Amino acid sequence: MKTFIIRLKENELSNRLAQETYDSCVNLNIFPNYYDGVVIKEYSEITNSYNLNIDESQKALSLGTFGCFLSHWLLWKECSVQ
Repeated sequence: MKTFIIRLKENELSNRLAQETYDSCVNLNIFPNYYDGVVIKEYSEITNSYNLNIDESQKALSLGTFGCFLSHWLLWKECSVQ
C-alpha cells in the first residue's frame, strides 16, 4: 500500500514535521511518498484552478483551510484512479 505525507514544500515547519514523520515511518519499514500540498493565495484561485464554486459562507473559512482541503481532495482523487 502506498503511503503519503502531505507537506507544504516552501514551508520550513511543514518540511521539518514531514521529515520527522518520514523518519518514524522508515523505522517501521514504511517508505512514504511526499505529496506537495496546495497553497491558496486568493479565493479566485479555487474557482479558476480547481473548478469549485465558493459561496459567501464558505469564504469565512481561511485560505489555509481551503488549501488543506484541496491537498487532501486532490491526493484522494489521484489515489482513487490508481
